Amino acid sequence: MLLNIIRAIYLVVCGGAIAAYVSTESSLPSFLAPHPLLAFSVLMIVSSSVIFVDILIPKKRIDVISAVYFGLLIGFLLSYLTYTALQPVMFQEYKGISLMVMNLIFPYLCVTMLLQTKDKFRFIIPYIEFAKEVRGGRPYVL
Repeated sequence: MLLNIIRAIYLVVCGGAIAAYVSTESSLPSFLAPHPLLAFSVLMIVSSSVIFVDILIPKKRIDVISAVYFGLLIGFLLSYLTYTALQPVMFQEYKGISLMVMNLIFPYLCVTMLLQTKDKFRFIIPYIEFAKEVRGGRPYVL
């Protein structure tokens, strides 16, 4: 029930943000400016696809979710730092494409590295591992 309420709130927030974006004609691409209803519909379908993917994958493991989250976080940080370091020596016409390539490569590498090493290096992915231990007469969960 709570998950459905969160999904409904997400759709309402997305609808409001998309309506605000579509209402300003200067922010729309030129081919969508005459068709704001089409732009709203397409953007709502794209934002609703997140809920569709969430419903398709009902059981999510916390170690995979944390590996993806921290991999993306570290990957985009490395991409930004690399771009900032290389920006003074880059040609102007290559700055956009180099940023795009770095934003595609670094997060992918970080996520895959964390997913491949998640069982070998516990300190990389900071999550609590629950283990059942027995002390004395009764077991307790850490």
